[in-house]
Amino acid sequence: MLRRWLSYLPVPPGVSLKDAAAFPEVACTVWSTIFMTSRLTAGESLLVHGGSSGIGAFAIQIERVFITAGLAEPFIIF
Repeated sequence: MLRRWLSYLPVPPGVSLKDAAAFPEVACTVWSTIFMTSRLTAGESLLVHGGSSGIGAFAIQIERVFITAGLAEPFIIF
């Protein structure tokens, strides 16, 4: 079976195969939710509950977001 070389990405040094395999799932979930489902556009903001999760951490990197995280006392990070 012939495979296209564009279908593969090298795993960076120091990244486990498990983490490398999980990255596209998290990235695609965030991208499809923010830009395809909710149709967020430039200049708009997003509230992410559970900003310390993998999905929350990825969303923080690509869009202006407000996040919440659970502690003994609630707080909001801008």
